[in-house]
Amino acid sequence: MKMKFPLPVDFFQCPPLAQEEIDQFKAQGRHSVKQLVQTAVLRGGPISWVLLSDETELKIYKAHDKLRNLSMYISRSTVVGTLDEVVDVFQTHTTELIKEAKRRVGKDLLDVATLYDFNPPHETSTINNVAIIYAAQKGPPFVASRDSVLLEVNSSAFRGTHIE
Repeated sequence: MKMKFPLPVDFFQCPPLAQEEIDQFKAQGRHSVKQLVQTAVLRGGPISWVLLSDETELKIYKAHDKLRNLSMYISRSTVVGTLDEVVDVFQTHTTELIKEAKRRVGKDLLDVATLYDFNPPHETSTINNVAIIYAAQKGPPFVASRDSVLLEVNSSAFRGTHIE
């Protein structure tokens, strides 16, 4: 049966999680952010990145993971503005804000929904947010659309220092 997007607002009925499960997701998120920051070092890091494409506002780099026989890609863009202005552009602590942010960068996005938001309401913001989200994306020609569930983590820590 082919699904119609966007899904109804009440499509996902997620059961409550135990505090231990929430803590595990947060710990996994922190670990993933640390790994990402270490991996994303373009020069002098653990991965040898090679410039693949150099456009005016976007550079794309490629590397090969010999251990897992995978190609990896990373992009870098320059955004002119204050940190607060950049954060405002990428707010993702509600389903509506996720849709708006993904619409700017994810042209093939069919639908997105917040399944769990692990931050108390007074602390919830993109700059420090851990959430589980659902995303459906249109596939390329002759490839079926795909959906996934993601642990999304946004952190204000950079090289061990908080930048709030």
